[in-house]
Amino acid sequence: MSTAERIHIDDLGRHIMDRVVTPDRIRESVEAITGPSIEIAAMRALPPWTGDLVVASARAEVLDIHVERGPTDGERHAYDVTLAIGLSLVIRTAGVRHHFGGRLGLRFRLTVAFHDPLLLIVDAEPVGPEDIDVEMRPSGAAARVLHLVGRIDNEVRRHMAHTVNEQLHSEASLQRRRVDIRELVDEALG
Repeated sequence: MSTAERIHIDDLGRHIMDRVVTPDRIRESVEAITGPSIEIAAMRALPPWTGDLVVASARAEVLDIHVERGPTDGERHAYDVTLAIGLSLVIRTAGVRHHFGGRLGLRFRLTVAFHDPLLLIVDAEPVGPEDIDVEMRPSGAAARVLHLVGRIDNEVRRHMAHTVNEQLHSEASLQRRRVDIRELVDEALG
């Protein structure tokens, strides 16, 4: 006979949410999805009419992941996630390189709920440019002018939102955010 304290079957979902789906576990899952760095596709730093005259490359490093419990409505539990990201950006205009350093604060919400048949699914709300704080530091006078004229902060926001949404909704991420409870029980009971 087990010495564990019994709970009512109606409370099982709440206990799983409170004791298993914790902010730390959500952070670990986000960390596994993003990895230590975020791959950023080629960036357009200025309007499209510039063609190949302007080429940008960026490297983003995840510095910190912070997760807080958000609102709960009885069926779903929300988690507010904030990523602190270090960004190194190089924009080449007519062969001249302009360097930028920066920090980004990126916010999004994950919502956890049970679904039939015995699935625990973590949904990710899309990230928009408005969910990203950008602090870019241009290196040199020419880079400062390019920063203003090229609206670099806006381009970084737009590009990073697109990149993070691709990662959050990739096949690997979708598989990681779906837990088949019946499968876990089958494995445990052999």
